[in-house]
Parts: sequence; structure tokens; C-alpha cells
Amino acid sequence: MKIIKIVDFLADRFCSKCRGDIFTHKSLGTSEALICVMKERLMKLEKENTIEKDFKKLSKEQEIKFIENLILRLESKND
Repeated sequence: MKIIKIVDFLADRFCSKCRGDIFTHKSLGTSEALICVMKERLMKLEKENTIEKDFKKLSKEQEIKFIENLILRLESKND
């Protein structure tokens, strides 16, 4: 359930592709929604071009793990 709340939070703030439409993200499924949202977020992090390039090379499972780690980093910065 926590992961859905994270998707909602990120979709509402970061995903211009889906215009923060939380229902669109939920219908995609949790991992696909996270990938959609975080890819959009990563594209906004122009300073860290290597992250985006590395992200494109990852498998689906690696993408999910990468996103989970990125979320943890974002949460720790907000604390």
C-alpha cells in the first residue's frame, strides 16, 4: 500500500506525461507507474545525465530496484 501512496505522490508532482493523473498511473500497475513517473523525473535531472543513460540500459527488474533506491534517496532528502 505504501508503494501506491508513493506513486500517487510522485504522479501528482512530477509526471508531466500523465499530467499527474493518479488514476492513469494506478491503471498501469504499480511497477509500470513507478517507471513512468521516475523516467519523467529523471529526464528533469539534466545535471545528472549519466543516471538517465544508465537507466536506459537496465532490465525491468533492475529498473524497479533503481527506482526503489531513488525513492529512498528522495525520501531521506525530504526528512
